[in-house]
Amino acid sequence: MAAQIQIMIMSGAWDGTLFTFSDESGHGTWEDGAWMIRIGRDADNDLCLKEDEFSSRHHARVVCRQDQIQLQDQESRNKTYIDIGDDDKPLERGATIPLQPGQLFRVGRTWMRVEHVEMT
Repeated sequence: MAAQIQIMIMSGAWDGTLFTFSDESGHGTWEDGAWMIRIGRDADNDLCLKEDEFSSRHHARVVCRQDQIQLQDQESRNKTYIDIGDDDKPLERGATIPLQPGQLFRVGRTWMRVEHVEMT
């Protein structure tokens, strides 16, 4: 199975930058049939937010399955947030929530959104 995801940064040092990750290029990890992109401050993350001091070393993951995208908090100190319209919803530590393409989410102080996911 091949997987690709595009994540657009909407604030912070990388505002307006579109990142493309592909398992064929060595990004992400596969676990129980799901492909995951790791986000955080440490350099070993797929999306490294080293300039965001409010991001934990291993803050969150975007989990891609054939039929669903999920956002998962990785026991972060400053929580992971998802935009639910008029407000931002903090995820409980370690929680997972469905994520729609285009829906904003925040890791540390960095807002981003999934632009495109392809699982073939």
